[in-house]
Amino acid sequence: MKKFVAIIVILLPVVNAGFINSDIKMEMGEFPPISVGEKIYKDLNINFSWGIGLLFPTSIEIFLEVEAPEWLVASLSENSFKITPQGFYGGEINKSIKVELFARNEVEGFVDYELKIKAYTDGNFFIKGCDEELITYVMQNFYDRGIGVEFPSKISIIKGETISFIMNITNNCNSAVDVELTTDNISKIHLMHEKKFSVSSHSKKSLNIRISANETGEEDGKIILTYYPSANRNITNYVEIPVKIVCSERASSLWVLILIVTIIILVLIYFLWKKK
Repeated sequence: MKKFVAIIVILLPVVNAGFINSDIKMEMGEFPPISVGEKIYKDLNINFSWGIGLLFPTSIEIFLEVEAPEWLVASLSENSFKITPQGFYGGEINKSIKVELFARNEVEGFVDYELKIKAYTDGNFFIKGCDEELITYVMQNFYDRGIGVEFPSKISIIKGETISFIMNITNNCNSAVDVELTTDNISKIHLMHEKKFSVSSHSKKSLNIRISANETGEEDGKIILTYYPSANRNITNYVEIPVKIVCSERASSLWVLILIVTIIILVLIYFLWKKK
């Protein structure tokens, strides 16, 4: 009898001929968006259960594998562990391990990427093997590299006229951003443009701005561009563009005529003087 038991014990870890059903279940909370260079952790809860018929305690090993997108390094606190089921009428064993994620490269933010975790066991002489796959999704957080703005630092305009300028906005961030344009200390001119617009990740948008003068004079003001990721209004930043405004009166026709006549007279006097 002792020899029979010894043979069974030897065969338990290597023979996958079990007759007792088993099952693995995994649960894990959702990961928040991950910033570049950041590490975050979650607990992975593993539940192993078996059915009726187990005559005496037998050891089995559960293996774990993780598959992550290229921009993400995923590691487990344990890649395998052993448990010893016992109980003729079935039972279950719970185990918790740590899952660590590290964002090593920049990718487009707020886009779902698949993360897979697989748990499996080959079973033993009594317990059948089984496996389970957990699929969850991870995304990268907003990486604010700023926006670049090209616009003249001085605007000269004649009262009553309307002129146009092109403002080039470059989005250096890893996510599409919404941009809102406002002004500060600018009252002598009126700006006509889109109040809110979107710029895709790592791309440029040309915004047409029409300007009309309300009065004459000079002032130093600012054009303010507030931007935030299109997927999250709560992450805001801004860029200020200082602008000098010069508004002047249109020269009247009489003054233009007087100026032309004066120039002609001066030219004639010069030539007459040269002939002497």
